[in-house]
Amino acid sequence: MGDSERTKYYRIGEVAKATGLPAYTIRYWEQEFPELKPRKSRTGRRLYSPDDLDLVQRIQNLLHDQGYTIRGARELLTKSEANPNIVSGDREARLLHKLHKVRRQLEEIRSLLDGD
Repeated sequence: MGDSERTKYYRIGEVAKATGLPAYTIRYWEQEFPELKPRKSRTGRRLYSPDDLDLVQRIQNLLHDQGYTIRGARELLTKSEANPNIVSGDREARLLHKLHKVRRQLEEIRSLLDGD
């Protein structure tokens, strides 16, 4: 498998920058949302997969944009994990989620172009 085929992992600072959230909020959400379990490096650093980043953005959308409580968001995520056909909210929320994904991809492209 070539380097381009390997999964990119993000440190918590990169996830915080991509989402605009403080790192302590992301660490707190790890306690509140069992689905959010980043890998740990040998040195104990959190390593977030693209799916983890996507989940942080979904949680952010549910809490900040749609007004769910942590409990409500947790229940909705648990239901959607059990049944992937359940959509996480109305049409506007789905579009916003897609927009966040596109934004993240554009930021990754910009980072590649800038040579980071």
